[in-house]
Parts: sequence; C-alpha cells; structure tokens
Amino acid sequence: MAKLMIKDKNGKWQPLDESIFTNEAELQRLMLENPELIPIDDLGEDIPPMLVVGREINIPSIGYIDLLCVDETGLVTVVECKLNRNSEVKRKVVGQILSYAAHLKGYSYFSFEELANNYLSSKAPKKYKGLTFLDAVEKFLKENKNSEDEEEISTDYESFKRNLEECLRLGKFRLLIIVDKVNNELSKIVEYLNSSSGDAFAIHCCEMAYFKNGQTEVIAPRMIGFGTKILTPQAKKWDRAKFEEDAIERLAKESANKLFDILTWSENNFSDLVWGRGKVDGSFTPKMIVNGKLVSLFNAYTNGALCINFESWKTAGLSETQRENVRVRLNDLSKISINKHQINKYPSFSINNLSSADITSFKEIIIDVAHQLSKLNKNV
Repeated sequence: MAKLMIKDKNGKWQPLDESIFTNEAELQRLMLENPELIPIDDLGEDIPPMLVVGREINIPSIGYIDLLCVDETGLVTVVECKLNRNSEVKRKVVGQILSYAAHLKGYSYFSFEELANNYLSSKAPKKYKGLTFLDAVEKFLKENKNSEDEEEISTDYESFKRNLEECLRLGKFRLLIIVDKVNNELSKIVEYLNSSSGDAFAIHCCEMAYFKNGQTEVIAPRMIGFGTKILTPQAKKWDRAKFEEDAIERLAKESANKLFDILTWSENNFSDLVWGRGKVDGSFTPKMIVNGKLVSLFNAYTNGALCINFESWKTAGLSETQRENVRVRLNDLSKISINKHQINKYPSFSINNLSSADITSFKEIIIDVAHQLSKLNKNV
C-alpha cells in the first residue's frame, strides 16, 4: 500500500502511521455508524447504498451476524468484521459467513421483518430508531432519491418487498467480509468462490486500513478479490412493448388483459403517463399537473400489483377526509383491505382479485380523485 502523507498547519508533510483498531467491536461500530465507508461503487456502476437492519444477530450454534443490510432492490448483505490479528481471519471466517447465509436461506419475509424490527426498536442509529422495518425502508429510499423521483419511491417500495422475498427464498445474498488488513489466503478464497458459485451468491472482501497522526484519522477502504459479479438487478427503461411482454409472461391471460385495459384507459384519460425504470418489475404511472407540479395517481406493475399513491395526493393538498373516502371506496372492491394508517403511504393490491365490475369502479374512483386534485389548482 502507498504511504500516506498529510500537510500540517505549518505546510510540512507528515506521514500518517498505520494504526490498529482496538477490537472487532470498534470496526463493527464504525461500519454501523458509517456504512458509506464501504466502497460499494467498486463492485460496478449504479450499485445502490445499503441500509443496516440488524446487528449482532444470534444464529444458534454458529455465532452472531455482525451486520445485516438490505439495499433498495431487496438484496440482502451479510457483513462479518474481523481483525487481521484474529486467527479466524483466514479460512474460518469464510465458513462462518457461508453458515450465516445458509441459515437465512428460506426465511420468510415476515421472519426477516421481525429481525429488522427487533434491531430498529433498540440498536438502530437515532434517525431510524423506533421505526418499523418498512417505515425505515421508506425513509431510506427517500433519502437516496431526488425529490423529482417521487413515483420511483412507490415503485421501489412495492418492488422491494417482492424482491426481498425472492432473495430469501433462493438464498441469493451478498456476503461481505470486512477486515483491517487482507491476507493473501483470504483474498484467494474469496476470488475462487466468486468465480465458482455462479449466480447463487456473491462474496466480497473489503479492507479498511486505518491511519492516524495525532488527532487526524484516515480510513483507506478498498475491495479486494471481488471479481466482476453483480447480483443487483440493473435498471431498465420500460415502454409499452416491454411492459406487455413481461406481463404476459408473468400473469394469467385474464389478469394481463385487465392490466392492459387499465393501461389503455390511462393513456386515453391522462396526458402524462410515465414509464418506470424498475430493475425487476415494469410499471407505468398516470400523472396530472396540480399547481405546476406533476402528481402521481397510481402505479401499475407487470406482476399485477396496483399501488395507490396516497402520499402523492397528500403532498398535492388532498385532505385526509378525501383520502379516507377513497380508502373506503377501494375497500368495497373484491378482496381489498387497506388500513386507515395507509392513507399517507403507498398501499397496493393485486389485480388478480378484481372482477370486471371492480375494474370499472377502480377507474371511476381514480377519475374522481383526478377531479378533486384539479380543483386544487389555484387558477381554477
């Protein structure tokens, strides 16, 4: 590693001495409080940041998962922190992290949510502490999106749940070993596993070299032996042809036809129809202009989900009474149950459960919402 120098207040360059972490808990805490230190961008372009949703999770007869993370796509990352002076930093840490992954494979979404809720209720940083798992995810998505991308928040929020379920079912995880100094043996093992495991999982090793000179501290993070494997789905730009092709492949014919009926109706009734950029699910969003800003009405997905954008309506100025009235009307449709607290969020339901009469009623409800929103225009 290149020698690091720092210019002092007198203009002289002084060496930064390589230092050591006091213990593994210190390294773990550093990653928990500063996950941005992990050079996730080294794994490729457009790799999303991670949200920590678990710390020191007890896995019976195996050990404790240091950190458990998810990103906006629902990809789970298991993090194990080790110091180079620990004898387990070579072969044993690899077997340990693989055992954690094997334990998590097959977890239900609700079991994973319970793990996350336990962490958020007691060990999470202040800005997430006390939130539920999905509220923390929603907050995290908003923090990592531009304000102009509001429709993508609801798109990713809905897709996240389905993708997470799939990752858990298949055991398709990212495994990340973080050390203060990587030894050659560990690097070779990680590189071999990555080249031999196909798409089942990805394993990476990250070195967190630590330097200190007086009150000045420097971390020099780098990924080592990671190869080119990327498990995170890449963003797509959807259009009608791609949307229809994906929906036909994933839905029963009757459900696909209902979805295409809503699509055609949306094109005929709303001047702005935005195609999503979801990495897994295709989507479209009818929009309208309210006081100079585009407001999302709902999202429709190629897996048959319809997501109601209550929060977008709230931001535009639709009252709680008006949103509650919409909730009650939607709950009158077949097999739809939206809780009252969700009139500030993005609840969803499946088109598979809707009859032709329900589809007609859904259109009428959305048209009524559009009329109420149009009345909010100051020049009307």
